[in-house]
Amino acid sequence: MTKLEEIHILSQAAEKLGPFSYCGVWLKDQLDAIEHDMRCDIIPNVSWSETRREQTRLILEGMEEAKRLTDNATKEAERILESARKQADLIRNTLRRDLKEALERI
Repeated sequence: MTKLEEIHILSQAAEKLGPFSYCGVWLKDQLDAIEHDMRCDIIPNVSWSETRREQTRLILEGMEEAKRLTDNATKEAERILESARKQADLIRNTLRRDLKEALERI
């Protein structure tokens, strides 16, 4: 069987399954990529379960990265707030001292 014959069979299958089947719309959507890979002699070697495992791995990786970024941002925000509080305390103490000195001069 030739590649062209296989592509034709897949196209017919997608058409026959139609838009209301479980795989019809999906298969039709995949035909261009399948045809391209076949013409380039790229043999399909990824299974659904492998694809889903990879998707799960990527999702978990993304969630871990998001948590890491959130934790780092929270720590940085706390550091900034603490620095601002210290600066505000310093300003209040300086102002208190200056007011006290001004009142003593009166």
